[in-house]
This record gives sequence, C-alpha cells and structure tokens, in this order.
Amino acid sequence: MSATGFTFYEGRKRYDIYYITGSVSANTAFPSTPITAERPGRMYLLISVSGAAYLQLTITLPTGQSQSSYLAGGNQLNANTWYEFDFPATTGMQIQFVSSAAVNVFIIVVFESEVPVPA
Repeated sequence: MSATGFTFYEGRKRYDIYYITGSVSANTAFPSTPITAERPGRMYLLISVSGAAYLQLTITLPTGQSQSSYLAGGNQLNANTWYEFDFPATTGMQIQFVSSAAVNVFIIVVFESEVPVPA
C-alpha cells in the first residue's frame, strides 16, 4: 500500500497532504514507502479504521533514530470513528503505521509549514 500526496499553498502556509486508504494486514508496516516531511512545521493525522484495532506510529528521524508509540494513549481505536493527532515535524522525518488487526484504513497526513518571506 502506498500514500498519494499533493501540495498547496495558502498565504504563507504550505500544506503537504498525503492520504492512505485500503486494506492493511495485521502487524505489517504501511505505507510500503514511509511518508517524509519536506519542511519543519506541524504534522496532523486524521484516522479512521473499519474495525477495532491498536494503531502504532513509527517516526524515524534523519539521524536514523526511530521511536514507535501506539496512538490514542495505547487504547484501541474504535471502528468507523475519526481520530485526530498532531505532532511537531522536522525536515526529513519519516512516518509509517502498523495495525494490530487486518482492517481497512483511511488516513490523511498533513504537514503544515511556513513559507519563508524573501529578504
């Protein structure tokens, strides 16, 4: 499974938006190619799953250091419910997910950053 993305600008804000939708297998990392932040800023996640599952987020920094944590404080996500999470984003950080169960997912990843003003 891969992520599809696009970029748009609003004023001095840049939004890199990716979406992941489809069936995922239990305990398998997705998307197959990690999503990478191109600029520092904020990362927003909007997530819905078709069945109850624990969802793990792995963030890998450009240094190679990785950190994995279960979303929702380690609680199971309920079926057909929307969840929103936000984190600081650094240039080059990569993200992937792992579900504890085979489910259909719909995930929107938004990286929000400031566009520098020319001198």
